[in-house]
Amino acid sequence: GLACAHRLAKLGARCVLFYHREAADAAQAKAQALPGQGHMAWQLQVTDSASLKTAAAEVTQRYGRADVLINSAGYTQPVPAADLNAFLAL
Repeated sequence: GLACAHRLAKLGARCVLFYHREAADAAQAKAQALPGQGHMAWQLQVTDSASLKTAAAEVTQRYGRADVLINSAGYTQPVPAADLNAFLAL
């Protein structure tokens, strides 16, 4: 995720880095180290819908819209192999 953000920032994008367990100052330092300006880091739990909605509203308020979303959170949930469609019901 950070490599993608670095490349996009180098091309002129403003990036929002979402993090969960990392220390806030370390996440902010990564955002500030990206090429260009206007980047930010935001603590977020990707399994919490309310947190996702709040983050989306903040991004929209600050930047007007989000053009690209790169999910590298690495979250998964066990699903029985016999019923892969069960994931859709979660």
